[in-house]
Amino acid sequence: MNEEILQELLQRYRLGQCTGEERILVESWYIAHAQALGPATPDSLPAEGQKEAGWVKIRELTGLGYLHRRRPLPRILYWSAAAALLFVLTGGAWLYSRYSRAGTAASLSAKTDVAPGGNKAILTLSNGQTITLTGAQNGQLAAQGKTRITKTADGQLRYDPSGKGGSTMMNTVSTPRGGQYQLVLSDGSRVWLNAASSIHYPVAFSDKERKVVITGEAWFEVTPDKSRPFVVTAGEQTIKVLGTQFDIDSYADEPLNKTTLVEGSVQVSKGTNSVILKPGQQSKTEAGDEKLAVVPGIDIDAELAWKSGDFVFTNEELPSIMRKIARWYDVDIAYEGNPGSLKFGGVVSRSKNLSAVLQIMETTQKVHFKMEKRRLIVITNP
Repeated sequence: MNEEILQELLQRYRLGQCTGEERILVESWYIAHAQALGPATPDSLPAEGQKEAGWVKIRELTGLGYLHRRRPLPRILYWSAAAALLFVLTGGAWLYSRYSRAGTAASLSAKTDVAPGGNKAILTLSNGQTITLTGAQNGQLAAQGKTRITKTADGQLRYDPSGKGGSTMMNTVSTPRGGQYQLVLSDGSRVWLNAASSIHYPVAFSDKERKVVITGEAWFEVTPDKSRPFVVTAGEQTIKVLGTQFDIDSYADEPLNKTTLVEGSVQVSKGTNSVILKPGQQSKTEAGDEKLAVVPGIDIDAELAWKSGDFVFTNEELPSIMRKIARWYDVDIAYEGNPGSLKFGGVVSRSKNLSAVLQIMETTQKVHFKMEKRRLIVITNP
């Protein structure tokens, strides 16, 4: 972080001139790095002189651009700080997007800036007819057999079958890059699709099972029904559940496919291998490899941040971040230089224009960006 900017922020804190968000940023950072800064925290420093000593130590550490010890923010502070839009560069210092000096250049001009994604999707009916859901009127959109398909007032797609029995008619909802959407399946199960994702499903489930196929990323809240297992096929994986809440990340351009369990129990299978997940666990697997690794103690809030309208990066490599940016802002990514081991962490709202995300990353002076039409060029410094 620029030393002058850092000193200005600390001076504003000492003088009581920080906004609520700036105060949260400073105090959250201090508590997060208490081990490196010493045993005191802002709340336990009764005298202004003692506070001053603490901020001097912060300034020394960030001025060196190196933090010797790291530990994650407590969750309540983590999500308080999320509102403040902050970033940290591995081996660097905290950055704050709403704290900027006059004259700081924006990453993109008004002409080249890119708006965030939104609720965009296309429904493909069993006969091949397509309906653009973004501009469709609320109310009934179509009827497939005995199932009525409606768009609700809050913009969701809903399937309401009349009577019992399944259907062989299959529908697909797909989101483009820069899109997301929600739908309610015929059994009442809810699905949230992330950008560049799809779900293929029967308009009415049978009496024996419920099967869907997804690409990309989707969050499920499955209606419990012990007599009808809910089965999701995602690439080379099969996830079997009875009633639960979980997220599947199976983008083809990601090196790992992940299933994260929040509630209930799921069985993840790939080839001849299978694992049963408990809440708070995540399975990981590589394309073309049957191995399934189970990771406990997953940060659920971070994994599901996309559903809540945020990007959350935890010591994440630059190419991985740029793939997420490409999907949400519908841009192509190209590199000048080697991204190497650059890693970032922090929280950014997905409701911000692309320039807001890039500008705070550029503050590290380790990476810069330029836009050529819908092509975002990432320039990394050696």
